[in-house]
Amino acid sequence: MKKATSKADQVITQEARDAIISLINSFQADIKISMRNSPQTGNIYPRAGTTPHIASSKGNPPRPDEGILINSIFKTMTGLLKGEVFTNVGYAEILEDENNLDRPFMSKRSIAGKQLRKNSKRLFGNIKIGRIQRGR
Repeated sequence: MKKATSKADQVITQEARDAIISLINSFQADIKISMRNSPQTGNIYPRAGTTPHIASSKGNPPRPDEGILINSIFKTMTGLLKGEVFTNVGYAEILEDENNLDRPFMSKRSIAGKQLRKNSKRLFGNIKIGRIQRGR
């Protein structure tokens, strides 16, 4: 019986890990998509010899300019059933802060964060843990 339980545990663990990997992959992609699709409704920054950069406005994800931020959105598995999406760009916190620049792109209130919650519910929302009831 112990071998069967162990095999079942392995299958469940692998399925949960696959779901977490799927979530972090989708979250990373959704962050980048929301940044690329952010409306050009903010300040215009002219540049010599090239088209100007039109920023996003408050409440919208930051629009890519030089690509530093969007290319610094990484994902990793940090444990058997734990993963994360992160950036190592120092100004990301200022962008996210609603009392500062207010350009949410990977927080709970961002487009990608809201999509992550929907995807999590879809993948894990219907899990039911039960018990086997042996003959009465």
